[in-house]
Amino acid sequence: MKGRTLSLVALAGAVVCLGGVAALPRAHAEDAARAVYDFEDGTQGFTPMVMRDGQISPDAESTAAVTKDKNLVKSGAAALAYSYKVESKAVRALAAEMRVPANTAGLRFWIRSDASTSYILSVRPENGPSYDLSF
Repeated sequence: MKGRTLSLVALAGAVVCLGGVAALPRAHAEDAARAVYDFEDGTQGFTPMVMRDGQISPDAESTAAVTKDKNLVKSGAAALAYSYKVESKAVRALAAEMRVPANTAGLRFWIRSDASTSYILSVRPENGPSYDLSF
């Protein structure tokens, strides 16, 4: 079964449209479709990104790392911990381009934060419409 490619962007701290996702690491045709992203074998392609002055680039000031701290893991053995600094005129995002099974009908995720903030989940299927959820 051939998988579909999705671009997933989770924005923290602001409601803004990133436009394109050209700066994301690309999913390759040979990458296997994943039904579960459990982070037990690494960050699985999630990369911190920043937008300043309309330019999107990798965010060297933020980190995406795997944690196995039982207090931070909801299910399985690991979770992805994203740390970033809030600063004026910068929008930070945790982004990934991923391959999911072709029959995927839904998406479940869990976010834990140590501060009150806004999030946007943006899913853009290859050759399909965009879906954005603010919460």
